[in-house]
This record gives sequence, C-alpha cells and structure tokens, in this order.
Amino acid sequence: MSKSSRKQNNNNVVITVPLLLELHCDIAPRTCTNFLGLCRRKRYDGTIFHRLIPNFMIQGGGEKMKQTENNQSASRKYNADAPLWGPEPFEDEFDQRLKHDNEGIVAMANSGPNTNKQQFYITFNSCAHLDRKHTVFGNIVEGMKEFNSALSKVKTDSKDRP
Repeated sequence: MSKSSRKQNNNNVVITVPLLLELHCDIAPRTCTNFLGLCRRKRYDGTIFHRLIPNFMIQGGGEKMKQTENNQSASRKYNADAPLWGPEPFEDEFDQRLKHDNEGIVAMANSGPNTNKQQFYITFNSCAHLDRKHTVFGNIVEGMKEFNSALSKVKTDSKDRP
C-alpha cells in the first residue's frame, strides 16, 4: 500500500491514507451490499469525516457532508442521506461473531434501532458498549497504524468536528 499524505485545503485538513477493509458479507449481507453499492456508485467520493473523537472513533459517509469548492456542505437533489435502495433506512444485522472488540472495526452509524442509511464509523479501540446497537460489517486489515498516526494530529472543535 502507498504512503499517507496530508495537505491543507483552505480551513480543512485533507488526509489521504489507503485502507484495506475486510467486509463480513456472509454475516451482514444487506449492510455490506449497501456499503459496496454506495462505493461502486461513488457516493462516498468527496465526503468528509465529520466527527472525530480521539481514542473512540471517526464517523463519516453522509453525502450531506460533501465538500464543495468553497468548503461549504452540499446537498444533492435526491435524498442525500438515503441508503442504496431507497429513502427508507434498513434493519440492523447483529451477530455475536461481530463485535466492537478491537481498533479498526467498521460499523454503521445510526440514530436508533433499524435506522441504518449510509453513515459509518471506524473505531480506535474496543467499544463493547456499542455491541447490538450498531451493525458491525467489517474491519480494517491494513493501514490502521498510518490512519491513527495521521488523525492524531487533527484538532477538533467542541462538537467533535475535525
């Protein structure tokens, strides 16, 4: 994998770190299908990680959080925060084999039971309190050390925004 890079883009820090994900499509098929479909359709391209809590997690993936040329958030004409197959959220896929038991866990962000859309997060530590509240669907298998190193230098505001 190539090295990470960091540059300043107006008021935002842009960090490029290649990550290799392992997805658990056999255990969380709908969540993985949603994530891969959004990736294939480039719906995550240009999105920002809008929440960073050191030693806990980083969250992103919402199209409403896309960056524009002048660093304003942009919304699309369609339902920008919808999952792959429509405007309605989809159900949780919990399995005791998939837990928040390490750094690099990739899981769905949600606002309660069965409210998955397209936002996801990556953990920096074990977060057992999130088990059976957020669908775990993958983990980072390469690049986590570089990702942590790059993010350790990023400052956040009082609302955990980088």
